[in-house]
Amino acid sequence: GRERELELLLDGYDRMREGKVQVFFITAEAGVGKSRLLYEFRQCLGHQHDLILEGQCLSYRRNQAYFPWVQILKTLLDIQPDDPDEVVRRRVCAALKREGFEEDTLLPPLLELLSIKDSGFQQHLLSPEARKEKVSKTLQQILLRRAELQPLVLFIEDLQWMDQSSRDMLRLLMEDIDGLRLLLVFTGRPEFTPPGNLKRFYRQITLNRLSKRESLQIFQQLLGSPDIEKKLSDLILEKTEGIPFFIEEYIRSLKDRKALRQDGSTCSLVQDIQSIALPTTIQDVIMARVDSLPVASREVLQTGAVIEREFDHALLKQVLDLPEDRLRPLINPLLASDLIYERKMGAKTTYHFQHNLIQEVVYASILSGKKKVLHEAIARVMERLYQENEELYGVMAEHFIASENYIQGAHYAELACKKAEKSASFQDVITEARKRVFCLEQMALTGDLEKQWIDARSALGLYFLMINQLVEAKEAVSPVFQPAIDQDYRQRLSQLFTIMGSYHYMVEEEFEAGLAELERAVELSIETNDLIALLFSHYLLGLALSWHCQFERSSFYIQKALDVVQALNILWSVSVMKSNLSFYAYNFSGNLEAGFQNSAEAQQLAETSGDSYSKAMAFTCHGVSCFFKGHLPEAERNLRRGIYYSDRINLLTYRALAHQWLGQTLYERGDYRSSQDHHRQAGVLREESRLFPSTIKLNRLAAIRSGFRQGETQVDLKKLERMVKESKIKLYEGLMARYVGEIINLLGGPTRARGEDWLQRAVEIHRQYGMYWDLAQDFWSLSRLGKKKGGERQARHYKEEALALFEKCRADGWVQILKDDL
Repeated sequence: GRERELELLLDGYDRMREGKVQVFFITAEAGVGKSRLLYEFRQCLGHQHDLILEGQCLSYRRNQAYFPWVQILKTLLDIQPDDPDEVVRRRVCAALKREGFEEDTLLPPLLELLSIKDSGFQQHLLSPEARKEKVSKTLQQILLRRAELQPLVLFIEDLQWMDQSSRDMLRLLMEDIDGLRLLLVFTGRPEFTPPGNLKRFYRQITLNRLSKRESLQIFQQLLGSPDIEKKLSDLILEKTEGIPFFIEEYIRSLKDRKALRQDGSTCSLVQDIQSIALPTTIQDVIMARVDSLPVASREVLQTGAVIEREFDHALLKQVLDLPEDRLRPLINPLLASDLIYERKMGAKTTYHFQHNLIQEVVYASILSGKKKVLHEAIARVMERLYQENEELYGVMAEHFIASENYIQGAHYAELACKKAEKSASFQDVITEARKRVFCLEQMALTGDLEKQWIDARSALGLYFLMINQLVEAKEAVSPVFQPAIDQDYRQRLSQLFTIMGSYHYMVEEEFEAGLAELERAVELSIETNDLIALLFSHYLLGLALSWHCQFERSSFYIQKALDVVQALNILWSVSVMKSNLSFYAYNFSGNLEAGFQNSAEAQQLAETSGDSYSKAMAFTCHGVSCFFKGHLPEAERNLRRGIYYSDRINLLTYRALAHQWLGQTLYERGDYRSSQDHHRQAGVLREESRLFPSTIKLNRLAAIRSGFRQGETQVDLKKLERMVKESKIKLYEGLMARYVGEIINLLGGPTRARGEDWLQRAVEIHRQYGMYWDLAQDFWSLSRLGKKKGGERQARHYKEEALALFEKCRADGWVQILKDDL
């Protein structure tokens, strides 16, 4: 019943051989035939000499970074499961040399991906985002090089269980595949949403349940009869609902129960069918087969189901504590019944359930008490067999949690966190950190366990802080904030005050509360001499002070954070601090020379380090420095590169910032339509980030101003004025007032007096806060308004005020623009 779908895949294969990339996504609910379609397609490719690589996502490995890609890489490099580290290292080196790659740059991230100790991957030299990008880029290069050398067919099944790092890798792979002889075939359930750039290439094949006619064709094939009694066909149709797997299993069940008879070419139910207990659901069908097994074989099957869909022979043997000569006869009935199948790779043997549903049904049939015992036994054996295998720490944590051994569950969840940190896969880190918290909260939190609980929630909050998810960070640490204060647990208090302070000023925009908490965090970090706490608290307090227009103090604290990273000689971190020093401490206060110098140095350091995270910040901040200086073409060029790098690593806050300032730059260059688009995009990103809600109003005002330059005339002035009054951010208070004044000026008519009032308000605000560059822009806007009103003398006066301030700030580009205007 899948001839049309198979033809689509085969046609895609032919086009791939002609040099046209082909991507298919096969989607269907469980049991409808995704894996069978792939099997039939593989069979059709059996005579070809193309490279075929396969990966599979598994439910219990969904938090293991790059899991399907590691499978693919191991197949590509001919790495066997039991190969020692040195053998793996030799194979990787040989492959890199054979394909013309530089070993020095690609070997360390590949060894890190393969969990080889002493990989040489110097993680501290790259930001977490850049580490992740480096690993993904390396894997991408290997796969694309192989596709250049020969046609490559790549299968990945069950994308609904794909880990976040693998999803990001899939998105990266799609960026540069045009013109390659590459065929990608993915399967997944309907709930999986493919990455956006995958949709540019892929064709979706949706497998629906079989029609009545298609189901009857399958009945005929499986029963070996061209004619099927209507009573029999109606029964099977009713029970199987057009799902191929159900049809196969149900017919097998009828045969096993001897419920069928053959009369010539016709197949029908036996006459005394009422005496036979027919299964009513697919679960009944599967369990009937399981119940027919010898008791000892059933125990083996149940143990395998607790391990997961695929299970290792050596692990199974030790869990059951059986010698080989007793275990093998118990496995044979499982193979004969087609409940599982066997796969050998070198000296390693694994068993796989024929279908996810079989494993799920068998697992659900086990009594809860027995499940706990089996999970504990499996986890204990895994400890012995795989103690050094970091890849399996997350799986061990799952088994201990299911056995309700929460002490060991918390321990292995913490180890899994550290493993995921190496891959810089923060979503996977957070998942494991949450498991650790869950385990600890199942126990009585007294003494040392309470401190472990505070540690676990503090770590979870810090992970969220590092990816700017402040709402989640605050939720993570709120339960332990007061207990840590009550215990005077200083080792964690600085982190906790940093998170709470950052939440209050970034999300709630409660600046006084946020500053007080961040100042307390700084004090505690100095007392405890905790380097990480010292860095985060000083850095985030410096940023908060800038939002509150305390630029001198902002410079002091960001400089302290810069001193820490300079002492450690970590280039990307030095670049990040210089970027923020430039943007937050210098440019807004009118110290443009220091701002420009720091952002230029940040850019150079980011380029040297090759780190995308620091590049995203450096190009954005240097673009802003160029804008402040009045070098508009350079500002546009740098801001576009800032957007490029921010997009690559999904750095939401800097994406918004770069779009905002590119919108400003394009406005001054007269491209009002593009300016409006970028301000709107900045607003969307601000909403998505849930940080600094007042900046959303800023971006809306800027977009309206750009719209008025294009001839728009409809606006609710009261709503605009209310937006400024509702804003809580001092840093943009004057800018928003200027925007309203300029919009009213563009509107014209009798409202111009209100426009002048708003511009004068902007002057007062910027003079009060010492924002001299913005003050110059305010006077320039007043001069344009004065000219429209016919007051040439007043207009010239304001323009000379603006020129003097631009000269004071050393905004040489704006000085020249104003002199030309004068």
